[in-house]
Amino acid sequence: ANDSVKLIDARTASEYNEGHIPGAVNIDVKSDDFDKQTATLDVSRPVAVYCRSGRRSKVAAARLSKAGYEVIELNNGILSWPGKLETR
Repeated sequence: ANDSVKLIDARTASEYNEGHIPGAVNIDVKSDDFDKQTATLDVSRPVAVYCRSGRRSKVAAARLSKAGYEVIELNNGILSWPGKLETR
């Protein structure tokens, strides 16, 4: 619930559409253009990243950290999210 943090859902578009944390943008870590898409983010702003269970978000967090972002990871993924989800 912090507007200064950019929230990234690292799952596929279909997973994102089934339900995502409000305010999250979908950037699939397995897509060929993940690095290109994340390069457009403001590096001075922290990013929070999650996936379904935590495996893909760890990969995304490592890549984002290497690119110079301050990264927060939802360790156990959206499965551990206690709040409401948005759907498309």
